[in-house]
Amino acid sequence: MGKNHHPTKTITNNFLSLSFCGSIIFLTTTFLLWNPHNDLQKTDFQSLKNSNTRTQLPRGTFFDITKTEKTIVAVGEHGQVFYSRNEGKTWSKGETPIDLSLTSVYLLNDNLGWAAGYDGVILKTVDGGANWEILKNPSLLNPPLFSIWFKNEMTGLAVGADSLIYRTIDGGINWNLFKLDIQTHLYSLVETNDGTLWVAGDNHALFLSHDLGLTWKKIQPPFLTSFFKVIPLSDKVITCGLRGRFSVWNSSGLIETHIVSDENILSALQLKNGQIILAGQRGRILSTPANQWLFRASKIPPEQDISSLIEVSDALIFVGEFGIIHILKTDLEL
Repeated sequence: MGKNHHPTKTITNNFLSLSFCGSIIFLTTTFLLWNPHNDLQKTDFQSLKNSNTRTQLPRGTFFDITKTEKTIVAVGEHGQVFYSRNEGKTWSKGETPIDLSLTSVYLLNDNLGWAAGYDGVILKTVDGGANWEILKNPSLLNPPLFSIWFKNEMTGLAVGADSLIYRTIDGGINWNLFKLDIQTHLYSLVETNDGTLWVAGDNHALFLSHDLGLTWKKIQPPFLTSFFKVIPLSDKVITCGLRGRFSVWNSSGLIETHIVSDENILSALQLKNGQIILAGQRGRILSTPANQWLFRASKIPPEQDISSLIEVSDALIFVGEFGIIHILKTDLEL
């Protein structure tokens, strides 16, 4: 298992190599208003290049970002971790004992959190990202982990390449290994409001669990795709992934699906006002009002791949190949 399987390291190239070959040609000079049931309408792209409300901190490639009420943590290449206590206006560098890329981070509260990454490494922080200790030692024999989640201080899961799922019930002292009966890479793990766990990945892999990951039920999509992100939506989930496919699911299966872009969608977020934000290759973001699938598209400079995003009171914070970017909602017209 090589390290180039990480779905957001050199995001464009790796996602394409996992599922298809060749290049995707996209209209990079248009502003799109997309209704899945109507024809595509085109005007000029919204540009944020001259914005005076756009702040970029720190640089480098980042793969994930998460937040609680008072703490934000972003993780990326070479074990780098940055944290903020003021909604991303300023950042401090966390201390980690590794030089491996960290691909996922999860905070249970303002102080307690975990991160996972290459060679199967899992780290823990008890001071909101300032300092990290190793919970699960890395090994060249271990496939990379792509997503980590904890129910409470004791019970958590991490998923990754080669269909692997690690589960702990003692706070990470010991990890039990499961393997799903499918050859795939698992990229994203979330919990919905009803306590159901969902995991999604390559080769149309979509599974759910009602017992905190002890057993898994396969959801069979009626189409072939790869899911790069799954996000909770009350008791449902949204998946996004290969070639712009956006879908809504519940435990019974598919509710609806749309193609909203010609490019891969790498991440998604539901805002507090109900809006859905999709983000992906080359800085592309798509936004839609709550409970409507009328997508408005724009790009954020420097038009590099977006791997994850969060909402703060007056802004969205994006991470990706460009580092960390903080953009006011008014500038994004949200």
